[in-house]
Amino acid sequence: MAQVNRVWSSVRAIRTDMPSEAPPDNTFEGAILVPMPEVDEDWSIDESTLPASTRAALRLAGAWSDLDGDEMLDALERMRNESKPSPPFEP
Repeated sequence: MAQVNRVWSSVRAIRTDMPSEAPPDNTFEGAILVPMPEVDEDWSIDESTLPASTRAALRLAGAWSDLDGDEMLDALERMRNESKPSPPFEP
């Protein structure tokens, strides 16, 4: 909660219409958007330093990069409509 209070105080310095204190634990709803500064640096990452699970997720994220998004969504919708519905789940 200390970290939330620090962020809240920083934002409160700019947005004076906010309450002076952060809400209690687990009651804060919303997002704080912070603009990224423009940088001229190369933000590439040496993937060999990442955990294996992160490398696998990154590979998965690019696995469909060669597919046309609209065609893929059309095909998924077509499959969804052509398949027989599953029976209701009974616990």
